[in-house]
Amino acid sequence: MSDYNKGLFSDWVPKPAQLLLIVIFTLMILAINNIYTGNISMMTGSLGTMTEYMLVANYAATIGMSASMPLILRVKMRFRVKEILTVSYIVMALMSWVTATTDSPQIVIAASFVFGFVKTFAMMEFMLPLMFLIGNGNRGIFYSVFYPFAIAVGNLSGYVATKIAVQSSWKYANIYTVAAILVMLALTAIFVHNKRFSRKMPLSQIDWLSIMLFTLTFLSLSYFFSFGKIYNWFQTKEIRWSFVAMLVSFILLTLRQIFLKRPYLSYVIFTKNLSLIHI
Repeated sequence: MSDYNKGLFSDWVPKPAQLLLIVIFTLMILAINNIYTGNISMMTGSLGTMTEYMLVANYAATIGMSASMPLILRVKMRFRVKEILTVSYIVMALMSWVTATTDSPQIVIAASFVFGFVKTFAMMEFMLPLMFLIGNGNRGIFYSVFYPFAIAVGNLSGYVATKIAVQSSWKYANIYTVAAILVMLALTAIFVHNKRFSRKMPLSQIDWLSIMLFTLTFLSLSYFFSFGKIYNWFQTKEIRWSFVAMLVSFILLTLRQIFLKRPYLSYVIFTKNLSLIHI
């Protein structure tokens, strides 16, 4: 059992220091984003593009986080904690740097999706121990505390990013994001252990086609609602094609989950009868 460690930090790190590190990592990872909503208007003017592209980029980060959610356990069972955090931070730093240096809104959208996709893996490494620290594993208590805290941190970081953008340029918010990620990378290299969570499991059973269909469904949906008013809804081919792409990919995704032995998304909850709550 010496080859496995279900915690996050090396054995030599004192317990109080571990708690402090969990708080620091959680605060920082909740605060950083690839797109800060308060900066969207400034990004639009700087890049010379429509606001709707930046809205899609903002949605893309959330779609990326959602797309990676079903993979968390598989990735955790395959890689070491230090490997997951290190790769996640490096990719996030690269995507934030790309966003700060590119002039293409399409690249910003792609970078935001990848940023959100890998951010989930890093964030969940700290949410799991926090769940047992707050409420002793009770999800109801944990979520009632964590989500208001996460919203507050997100709003505060957005305010800071907007203030930085007003005083200099929106690009500096992303550059400072890169600096914060590098700090987390350094802390990971020093304090996080290099042991496995459990027995090594393969990644061969991941259904990548379902992930692509999920991504296409919700990116098409975000494009449809973001550009619908600008393009006069179904009067333009761009909106019609985005709606068709969303509908077809959603149908294919649903059918694929029904017939797969190990589905990417489970629809079991929709087959259960929910008990009525009597007041």
